[in-house]
Amino acid sequence: MSQNKLGSVLEYLVRVGDASSQLLNVAVLLGDNANESVSGRSHRLKEVSKPWSVLNTAIDLAFLGTDH
Repeated sequence: MSQNKLGSVLEYLVRVGDASSQLLNVAVLLGDNANESVSGRSHRLKEVSKPWSVLNTAIDLAFLGTDH
């Protein structure tokens, strides 16, 4: 696969991941902002709620660092 085609596939997968996170936030976690990802919501609420703080930390660890 050419480098250009691989880049296009990776960009597509990132867009699908972003959209899936937004859908999960609204449809499963009953979020009220359709443009907010689970990651964004967990970051915004990490100081307000312990479960969101734990999720934010888990997401950071999953992305191999802090403030992914």
